[in-house]
Amino acid sequence: ELIYGVILLSLQNYINKSCVDFLEIESLKCNRASQLYNKGSKIVCVDITQIQLIIALANYFKHKDENNKMHQQTEDCFRKVNILRFARKGDERYEDTLIIEGLLLLIKDIRDVSDLLQITKDWRRNILELCRELRKQSL
Repeated sequence: ELIYGVILLSLQNYINKSCVDFLEIESLKCNRASQLYNKGSKIVCVDITQIQLIIALANYFKHKDENNKMHQQTEDCFRKVNILRFARKGDERYEDTLIIEGLLLLIKDIRDVSDLLQITKDWRRNILELCRELRKQSL
């Protein structure tokens, strides 16, 4: 769980740093990083994208030991993809399976986390392509 958490946090940092660059592009019409999480990313379930789920899992890992209270956006994401029931309930003796269940929604084999990097790289490439398309349309 710790290794997966560190990987998710690293991906979250990469995603958010990429968003900073994209927010400067006016044609995307976004003023918050969270608005970019659903652009150029595949849908996992309902209206939750792969990038949104990566961000939610990273936030969960980062804050799970704080007051047993999950951030509202994270909780909403987990509810929509039906993994909220796996959240740890404060007993540290038991493994928290929420992160594993979330990863299983993203990748086929959780032993091969390189697929998470590919999801993130594909998202960034898709956003860049969207920017190119919007630029062509405006010319």
